[in-house]
Order: sequence, then C-alpha cells, then structure tokens
Amino acid sequence: MSALAELALTMVAGEQFSPSTPEFERTVRALCESLVQPDEARHRAQIDQLLRSGVSVDEVLGLYIPAAARLLGTDWVEDRLNWAAVTIGSAHLQRQVRRLSAHPLRDAPATETGQTVLLVTLEGDQHTLGACLAADGMRQAGLRVQMAMGLSAEEVAAIATARPLSMIGLSLGSAKMQPEAERLVAMLHGSMKERCPIVVGGAVASPDVNVKSLVGVDLITSDMSEALEFCGLPTMSEMSSDPTKPLQSKAAPTRGRPV
Repeated sequence: MSALAELALTMVAGEQFSPSTPEFERTVRALCESLVQPDEARHRAQIDQLLRSGVSVDEVLGLYIPAAARLLGTDWVEDRLNWAAVTIGSAHLQRQVRRLSAHPLRDAPATETGQTVLLVTLEGDQHTLGACLAADGMRQAGLRVQMAMGLSAEEVAAIATARPLSMIGLSLGSAKMQPEAERLVAMLHGSMKERCPIVVGGAVASPDVNVKSLVGVDLITSDMSEALEFCGLPTMSEMSSDPTKPLQSKAAPTRGRPV
C-alpha cells in the first residue's frame, strides 16, 4: 500500500477503529464520492447530516474522516481514482478537519496540562492530514500543540530548542523521507538542552512500509494513544469529565515499541 493510502494513519488513536458495518461503509463511500468533486457543498452537507443524526463531532473526526482518507488512498492505489481527484478529496478533508475542530457542538477541551508537543512534517512531505487530526486530539486532551509543517531540518531544530517540550512527533509520509528524518533527529540530539522523546508516525509506521527503525528515534507507531502513553502524557480516553479539573501527566511507562 502506498503512502497515500496511509494518509489518515499518522498517529491517529488506535483505539478509534472504523466500525465494519455495512451502513458505516456506505456512508464513507458516499462521502468519498462527494469529496472528490470540486464543489464543497455536497460533502459538507453530508457531514452536517451525520451530526444531525446523532453522530458526535469527535466521532466524525476520529472515525469517518480517517476512514474516508484511507478509502481515497485505496481507490487511488487500485486505479479507481486519479491523482487529481485524490488531491481534491484530501484538501477537502483537511478543510473539514479545521472546520469541525472549532465546531460549536463539540465538547470543551480538557484544562491545559501545561505540556507542549511539537508535531512536524518535513519539507517535501505532502501528507499532513494525519498530523492535523493528531494535533486536534491532543489539544482536546489538554496538551499544547505547536505545528511545524513542511519545514527544513534546520528550521525544525530551531523551533525545538526555543522552549521545553514533552514530545516531538514526526510524521513521515513515505520511506523516502527517512534520510532527512535521521538528519533532523541527529540535529535535535545535538542541539536540545533538555532531552524529550522523539516519536515517528505516519505511513512509515504501517507494516506495509519497510522502515523498521530510525536512528535516534524512541518509538515508531501509528497509534496516537500509544505515543502519548509512552511519553507519559494524557490521552483522549483519560479526558476528565470535569472541564475545570486538569489532567495529570504520568511517569513514562516501560511498555511500548521503542526502537
């Protein structure tokens, strides 16, 4: 499977799986058919109808949008869609993520923990949807998220050394980005005064991509919850029901898949 087929898997919570029901699959297929059209009105209306039917904003963000992104990628790999159509669909999905992230029906995010995560995509890597979804989920869990999208290794290193960080999440859309990623990681180790975990997600975390390790990286995973737990940070499943009560960070566990 290509990197495009993994578009929505960049550090998306593994606990949020797509329900394999015929109705869900039909809904996602219909959404994809609308997403590849230039006009945004149809797919936006479909998403709004889902919300009116009782599907929550977080379910749309955590289930329907990742499933639609995977289906777009699969359709491209299997020659049911051309590159132009998938590009249009992906751009529409990103706009819907931004719109839904600020939706008035959404639950208020947890009180900030004061911990900051830096999410990174490197220059030349066009796969950013998964990173945007991950950032949204982390903010809902009370984490501060700084985005560094499409930057050079030097630019990312400068940002990373400017403030204390609890985690650096690096999204890689394909194995071709591995050399530049390892160059960035080496720069981070050489320039950061305070050590923080470096986690890699995205297409390279898929079993279909032949990247088993990255020099200097602490964890490779497509599961956002696993990444946060590995770094001792709160996850979405631990969000407090009391919005005035801050989530507590934990000591980093020893389990996980360190590299």
